[in-house]
Amino acid sequence: MKVYQLLNNRKKWTQQSFARDKKGQSVSPLAKSAVKWCVVGAITKCYNSLVKQMEIKLKLRSSLRYCSISKWNDHSTYENIIYKLKKLDI
Repeated sequence: MKVYQLLNNRKKWTQQSFARDKKGQSVSPLAKSAVKWCVVGAITKCYNSLVKQMEIKLKLRSSLRYCSISKWNDHSTYENIIYKLKKLDI
């Protein structure tokens, strides 16, 4: 599954936390109770291999220039996030 597929609607995306449960509490991106993720958390959820996670993060980071993925996630709109993830096929 691609990150943009996991985050296929606004309700599955979050900011200021890697993942949240249905009560809005921060949880691990891999927790069974997680129902929404930030981009970094979604990368962790979608890609099991640490090597693949790093490849995906590097691909995304290089498109963001000087901004970290977390900062981009926390200061962008859902529409901008999805647009970039689809464009990069992440």
